[in-house]
Amino acid sequence: MATKVMTTRFNLLWSLDKKGTLSHKARVADEQHVNILSEGVAEWNLWRSQNQTILPDLRGAKLFKQHLSGTKLSGADMRGADLSHADLCKADLSQANLSEADLSEADLSGAKLWRAGLEGANLSGANLSGADLREADLSHANLSAANLRKARLTRANLRGAEGLRKWWQLWK
Repeated sequence: MATKVMTTRFNLLWSLDKKGTLSHKARVADEQHVNILSEGVAEWNLWRSQNQTILPDLRGAKLFKQHLSGTKLSGADMRGADLSHADLCKADLSQANLSEADLSEADLSGAKLWRAGLEGANLSGANLSGADLREADLSHANLSAANLRKARLTRANLRGAEGLRKWWQLWK
């Protein structure tokens, strides 16, 4: 029987077989969830309202340049997803796990990211204006050239986050 060990930092599943060989495989999204999301925001939000107990599994999903404005993604597992250049304006990403996700150049203006896990996420050049980032974990995230104007950062974890020096100078 193989022993399984998970690591969220690199979005991999490690397993140890009977011979003691350590191997890994990438964790991937639930194909059904990706298909429903690709049908459009209205279809996705309807599915979410009808399946409130299901937490979407979108790990590693390729959602580059997708129009997801207003999408209900609260509680979703989106570790390592590619959301670069995506339109997530006013999306609900509260309590979503976006660690190691690529959100570079994404529009997250007015998005709900309350208690979201954004550890190690790439938010360079992202528009986070007016976003609710209260209690979000942004540790070791890349915030270079991100627009944080009017973003709510109460009790957010910014430990080790990159690109904040210029932002702090603007607010002094």
